[in-house]
Amino acid sequence: GYALLGITSPEPLGPSSVSFYMLTYGISIVGMFGLLQILDQNGGAGDFKSLEGLRFKSGWMAACLMILILSMAGIPPMVGFLAKFNLFIAALKGSSQPMGLILLVVLALGASAVSLYYYLKILKAAFCTDQTEGDHSIQINTYQFTLVSFTVIGVIILGLFPGPILSRLTHAIGI
Repeated sequence: GYALLGITSPEPLGPSSVSFYMLTYGISIVGMFGLLQILDQNGGAGDFKSLEGLRFKSGWMAACLMILILSMAGIPPMVGFLAKFNLFIAALKGSSQPMGLILLVVLALGASAVSLYYYLKILKAAFCTDQTEGDHSIQINTYQFTLVSFTVIGVIILGLFPGPILSRLTHAIGI
């Protein structure tokens, strides 16, 4: 959905913003599915109940979940914010009919606000719920730990140093 905003811009910012958004969101999604797989293998039912008290079960998983969720929600200073912001700017700059795209960007911002509510529900379950009886620590194998760690590190590095990737994407697109 959000990626379509950047496609409207013929400027270099449009295609590079779409590519950057897809890269950052893709990395975050891989990390999230890795976390969900770990929960599933540890008896999680794939619902909010399996996330309750996650900070007690695995502080590492809870921290990774928080970083990935905040990035996907587009909270500053996470890379997801920069990716969405670039898409919004590209849409506004590349428009021949600015009122239509301004409305589209406002709708996208509204959708971001709605999605933030649901993202925060996930974090609330993981961090603000006490550990229930019978909860146990979560078993994580080396492969799972490596996969999720690399995705979280990737999100952090892209958030701290987006310039080199954005310039390479712009150059690769050939604009």
